[in-house]
Amino acid sequence: MPADFLIGLDAGTSSLKALALSADGRSLIGPARREYTLRTAEGGIAEQDPEEWWRALCGACRELTGEVRRRGGRVAGAAFSSQGGPLICCDGSGRALAPAISWMDTRAGAEAARIAARLPEGEFERICGWPLEAWGFAAKALWVKGNVPGLWRKTVRLMSAADYLACRLTGNFAVSPSDAAMMS
Repeated sequence: MPADFLIGLDAGTSSLKALALSADGRSLIGPARREYTLRTAEGGIAEQDPEEWWRALCGACRELTGEVRRRGGRVAGAAFSSQGGPLICCDGSGRALAPAISWMDTRAGAEAARIAARLPEGEFERICGWPLEAWGFAAKALWVKGNVPGLWRKTVRLMSAADYLACRLTGNFAVSPSDAAMMS
C-alpha cells in the first residue's frame, strides 16, 4: 500500500511555502518555495495578485507531488495557512475581481475610525478578538464600497488568501475559524 502524504501550504506575504509529510511522520519532502510580488505605492497601497499565489501553489504542489509519486506515495490531503488580513473581492465562482488588498495596506484608516466612532471603546476587539485597524476586513470592505463602487457591486464573496487558494484547489467555499475571526 502506498504511503499517504499530507501537504502543508503557507501563503505568506512574500512567498508560498509547502512541504509534504508522511502520515506516519517519518518522511518529509520539501520545502518547496515560490516567491511572488507585493506591489506598494504612495497613499498606503499594498496589493498582490491572487493569480500569482495560485501559480505559486500549483508550482509547489507539482514539485512535491512529483517527489511523493517518485517515492511510491500518494497525497491524501492538504492544509492551508496564510498571511492574515488580505481582502480579496471575488465573483460568485470564487475568482478574484481585483488585486488582493494586503494586510500592509493602510488606505482604510478613515473607515476604521468611522467604525470605532460608532462603538464603545474596545467593543470591536471584545466581540471579534482583533483590534479595529486599517488592515482589518471590515475597514477594507468599507473602503472598497466607498472608493471602488463598481468593484463592490460585482463582488459576491470576500475571501482571505488561504480561503481563496483552498477554493481554487477544491472548488469548495469554506473559511477557517481564525480567518473568520479576522473577517469580523
